[in-house]
Amino acid sequence: MTDNSVLTIRQAGYLADLIKGVEQGKKLRYYAIGTDDADHPLVLVMRAFTREGGGFWAHDADIRESYIWCSGIVERWFSVRELMTAMQNAIDGDIGMDQPMAMIDEQT
Repeated sequence: MTDNSVLTIRQAGYLADLIKGVEQGKKLRYYAIGTDDADHPLVLVMRAFTREGGGFWAHDADIRESYIWCSGIVERWFSVRELMTAMQNAIDGDIGMDQPMAMIDEQT
């Protein structure tokens, strides 16, 4: 799927954080129901950019369409676009405090 939407500076920053997080094997904190889930985040290690459910991501494809494979107690694939939105929501709550929020732990 090709999306011709504009990549804003803010989104580029979130994307850069995700790329660095995957490269450095950082932990992702994911709050599926926003602040309602504040005491029980899903904490997983970011492993690789893949297709949904696994498989290599083509280097010439739009990275925003990929998924990030994360593992810990469970394995999960997160849409890069959805993570970028969840990261922004964790900062400003624009889409709702009960909507997904995500952040990358600075220390691995």
